Amino acid sequence: MPAFKTAIKIIFRYPLFIGLYLVGFALIGVMIAQAVGSGSPAVFSEARPTVAVIDRDGSVLSRGYESYLESRGTAVSVADDRRSLQDAAAQDYADYIAIIPSGYGAAFAKAVKDGSALPQIQTVFSFDDVTAQLTDQISTEYLQTVRTLLLSGESADDAASQAYTLASERAEYSVEDLSAGASNLSRTYYYFTFAAYALTAALISMTALILTSFNSGPLRARNLAAPVRPTRFSLQIAAACLLLIVLAIAVVGAGGFLPMVGASGLLATPGKLGLLVADMAVYSLTPLALGFVFGQAGMSLSATNAAANVISLALCFLSGVFTVGIELTGVVAQIAHFLPTYWYIALIHDLEAGTGTTSSVLTQLGIQALTAAIIFALRPVYQWGRFLLVKLGQPSASAR
Repeated sequence: MPAFKTAIKIIFRYPLFIGLYLVGFALIGVMIAQAVGSGSPAVFSEARPTVAVIDRDGSVLSRGYESYLESRGTAVSVADDRRSLQDAAAQDYADYIAIIPSGYGAAFAKAVKDGSALPQIQTVFSFDDVTAQLTDQISTEYLQTVRTLLLSGESADDAASQAYTLASERAEYSVEDLSAGASNLSRTYYYFTFAAYALTAALISMTALILTSFNSGPLRARNLAAPVRPTRFSLQIAAACLLLIVLAIAVVGAGGFLPMVGASGLLATPGKLGLLVADMAVYSLTPLALGFVFGQAGMSLSATNAAANVISLALCFLSGVFTVGIELTGVVAQIAHFLPTYWYIALIHDLEAGTGTTSSVLTQLGIQALTAAIIFALRPVYQWGRFLLVKLGQPSASAR
């Protein structure tokens, strides 16, 4: 079986493919499983910055301003001297410091009456602190509310009181943890879900590498002249490609048994383990078929690698590999049902949850196999298209 042996030599002549696409992505899957699988549910908590107000005015407006800021944060006391203010800012003792100058209330009322610009309150905060920036915005909103109320004829006391009430109103909200569906999923589940990326990228690139090598000028001419039937030659290439699937499943699948991933219900029984291997094997037929297409098209090595990564990313993104536990909806869900990666993940989910039935397993495996069969069946179309491109690129007899 010279063609078979040559194909295997071609693969091992490029150890970077095995190291990067199989081992490298398998290790990335392990890290993702550790990070995501051990996460805790998200909890919402309102940001409350530490606030210090230095009131040098003592007016109704300044007292209302101070009360409002302290209601939106945690009040801290800072002495009204230069050193204390510098220490508070330098040591992050207070996230937001407001200094109200003497006569501010009267100046504010006069500015409202004259329609001129409002006097400024001196503030000290870090622009890198998001909560401090938010505090600065709400303090400005409070002062604008007071201005509006004064223009409507309210007294200073009523304007400060009503502005406090209006600015303190909050919109009702509820927190929905979209990752709640993923809280009971194991690290092993996350790992084998991400394995779709590794299998897709590796098999497309490695299969295309074999086909491209055999379709190169000198080697192709030598194979055509060799006393080997085309059918037998094709079977040897097919056997080498199937061996690639075995190699990919062995390397990627081994990561699921690592202690840091942690064996779960997916690997609990021989039956589930067998279905998991079958799922990976049937899914691998699709990237294998795509690799055949790229190999027959004669794409360069760099172009093949780029296409493999783009296709892997697109399939995994649209099928929910990167949003595990969040249900796909809308147009994305409709597109996902036509992709083999979606059904690969669906079978893994059923194995993890123990909800799979014979009918569902056969459907999931069948759709994956059908996708690969369609790509293989269209192979003559690709070859005919390549023939036309070559034919159109040759000069005509009259031109010569």
